[in-house]
Amino acid sequence: GIVAGAPVSDTLVREVRETFIPDLEIAYGMTETAPTVSITHADDPAEKRNFTVGRPLGGVETRVL
Repeated sequence: GIVAGAPVSDTLVREVRETFIPDLEIAYGMTETAPTVSITHADDPAEKRNFTVGRPLGGVETRVL
C-alpha cells in the first residue's frame, strides 16, 4: 500500500502497518509529475520510512529550492 497526498502522523503509520498493511510505503508526487516522484522502500529503516518521503524513483531528478 502507498500513502500520499498529505503528511501522515507517525502514530497513524504505525497503526496501519501493525493492523492492516505491514509494507505500507509513503510517497510524494504531484499530478504534474505523473504522479510519483519519490517513495520509501520496504528495506529502509523505520526512521526513514516513518518520517521521509523516501528516495527519488529511477530516472527522476529532484532539487530542494
